[in-house]
Amino acid sequence: MKLSVVVPIYNVEAFLRRCLDSLINQTMDDYEVILIDDGSSDKSGAIADQYEKEYKIIKVIHQQNKGLSGARNTGLRAAHGKYVVFVDSDDWIEINTLKLLVNEAERWNLDVGVADFRYVYENGVGTENLEKPLRCSEALAGPIFFKDSMKILSSLAAVWKSIYRTSFLIENHLFFREGFNHEDEEWTPRVYLKAQRVKNIPIIFYNYFIHTDTISKDPKSFEKNSLDLISNCYELKKLSFTVSDNELRELFQNRIASLFLSAFYKGRLYSRKYKSIVNRSFFADMYLSSANKKKVILFSLNKRLYVFVNSMKKIKGKYE
Repeated sequence: MKLSVVVPIYNVEAFLRRCLDSLINQTMDDYEVILIDDGSSDKSGAIADQYEKEYKIIKVIHQQNKGLSGARNTGLRAAHGKYVVFVDSDDWIEINTLKLLVNEAERWNLDVGVADFRYVYENGVGTENLEKPLRCSEALAGPIFFKDSMKILSSLAAVWKSIYRTSFLIENHLFFREGFNHEDEEWTPRVYLKAQRVKNIPIIFYNYFIHTDTISKDPKSFEKNSLDLISNCYELKKLSFTVSDNELRELFQNRIASLFLSAFYKGRLYSRKYKSIVNRSFFADMYLSSANKKKVILFSLNKRLYVFVNSMKKIKGKYE
């Protein structure tokens, strides 16, 4: 089997059919779609079962709620395809693009193929390639692709925009950290640092739907998301010290520092109860750009002032 498509599902009855219809309307024959019903309390599980009865390529696994990471891990362990892609159940893919992805992955013998995507908003407006994708004419070693992408400030975190060699993920124990949001931020650097062959695939295949129910956009979850991202930053910091390439390590550590500061700002984590994990000691032995050094100084002097200053910048259109 050429491809496994892993779809974690949790309470998405309003969007699930659109996602599944996009997956079954492909020109490929030798692929499977693995639906992980992660303890849904709405009709999502029943919809998944209905599609399984109608389409031989679909397999449904019901499990108690483990979160997005746990659902992805279940799907990855169940995958039979040479390659795997991860699709969120409120998103959808372009018709007849899976075969193109697999063909390119095989043509270049890739561990990871990074494709293009678009953001789609509730009003139907879509925007493409806002993340400055790295373009390369040949496959690169994962660490080099990672380094070059950071140089141009390209976003690499999203799991769903790439195709992966299944055996590469399994053999390198590249499973997702369970129990934490922003799992992409912690997972993808590990993937790139292990990969031997990575290349961009200039095909827009994925539609990422931004709507009012999107977890990462829910203001009520900002605190949880921010704490999880900071926890992931601690894991990434440990990973950064295993990197022997000095330039890559410095770029990586500066990126981690930016993630930490952004998480602190968005979560407003200046309460004393967070003092043990949100403090300036995190940055003590890390490389920082001059811009991040200034931010850390302000952060160290007065955390509330840091949040206030960044709020003023946002009002003026300058984002943290």
